[in-house]
Amino acid sequence: MKFAIRDDDISYHTDVNILKYLYEDISKVCPISFSCIPYVGGYDIENFTPDKWSQFDVQWIKWQTSEIYPIDKNKELVTSLREWCDNDRASIMLHGIHHDLFEFTQDKDFTDEIKEAKKYPENIFKRRVCVASPPNNSLGISA
Repeated sequence: MKFAIRDDDISYHTDVNILKYLYEDISKVCPISFSCIPYVGGYDIENFTPDKWSQFDVQWIKWQTSEIYPIDKNKELVTSLREWCDNDRASIMLHGIHHDLFEFTQDKDFTDEIKEAKKYPENIFKRRVCVASPPNNSLGISA
């Protein structure tokens, strides 16, 4: 049997000390799959709807911005994750592009956007990204 641990929503806003606290020991036994958001933000805040976001998680407020925060601007996070990957204690996955909750529910082909978005973490983490998990596992046309 294989065992997998996936942590979603790794982004510019992620505090690497929390990841170390949570995963420092277990990552020595089971590598952690970090599902990273390359460019968190860029939301149309003019058309923001409160039901689109969790009302119980105050951390989401950081994401309510039209500004885009690239993950590589969090140098400490990138350095630590790269080190964990180099020591086979972690892998990097793609978790959307901006993490809009409805990012991949539009009726369009996202092939080019995903190919471009995956190049970015591949370059900063210096490894191949071959797994993607859409935000909230949302794929297809929204109702």
